[in-house]
Amino acid sequence: MRYAIRKQSIPAGQAALRLRFDAGSLQETDAQAGLAHFLEHMAFNGSKNVPEGDMVKILERLGLAFGADTNASTDLDETVYKLDLPRTDAETLDTSLMLLREAAGNLTIDQAAVDRERGVVLSEERAGTIRRRASTAPARPSC
Repeated sequence: MRYAIRKQSIPAGQAALRLRFDAGSLQETDAQAGLAHFLEHMAFNGSKNVPEGDMVKILERLGLAFGADTNASTDLDETVYKLDLPRTDAETLDTSLMLLREAAGNLTIDQAAVDRERGVVLSEERAGTIRRRASTAPARPSC
């Protein structure tokens, strides 16, 4: 797992948080195919300290639009969680870092959430989103 905290001046008063795991679809066995991508989706569906359904509400309360300012991606060799914060006050930063911590190690895997996300992930796979991303990924050294 890697993270970086870096002050940026443009755009002023905003912050981009990234939590990167050096694990992606290449680490999966045949029996685990799709698990990394599935867990990426589950990260927004509840954790030990944030009940299912509350994470998106918390992010919206902080001024983030789900999907536009919050996202995640799974590649061959990494999984990245992204939060683009509209402001850098203490509450926004503390809450956002807490949510990333929850995604990093406190997920709860609720059956109802699994059933909902299964359709989303399978739809993305049918559309070829994952295969296209993997086949067009540039060769790059790990940071």
